[in-house]
Amino acid sequence: MSRSVNQACRGVKSDCHLTSTVLTLIRWWLSPLDGPDTPTEQFSVDQLDRSDTLVFGRTTFEGMAAYWPSEDARAGSPQLAQRMNDMPKHVVSQTMRSTGWQPTIIVDDLAHLIY
Repeated sequence: MSRSVNQACRGVKSDCHLTSTVLTLIRWWLSPLDGPDTPTEQFSVDQLDRSDTLVFGRTTFEGMAAYWPSEDARAGSPQLAQRMNDMPKHVVSQTMRSTGWQPTIIVDDLAHLIY
C-alpha cells in the first residue's frame, strides 16, 4: 500500500539499544541508586506516554517479555512496568509463532508494519 503525498502520516520515533545491552540497561535503570518515582523512571514513563506502540526484534522482545511482567519489575519500577505491560507491542520475527506477553502482534515483515 502506498500513501499519497497529501495523506498525513504519524511520525516514527526510534529509541534504539543494542540487543546485548538491553538487560544491562534495564538493570541500570532500576538499580538501588534509582527506582520508583525518580527522574529516570519519569523520563521513561513520559516517553511511553507519548507513544502508541512498541516495536521489537525477537531477541530484544524475549528479554523484555521475561522482565517486565515480573514481580521484580513491578516492585522496582511500578509506573514503567505498568506501561510496558499494557502498551500494544509488535515483535518482528519470522520464527516466533506465539507469545504470552500481551497485547502483542507478531509480524514477519517490518516494512508491512510501517506501511
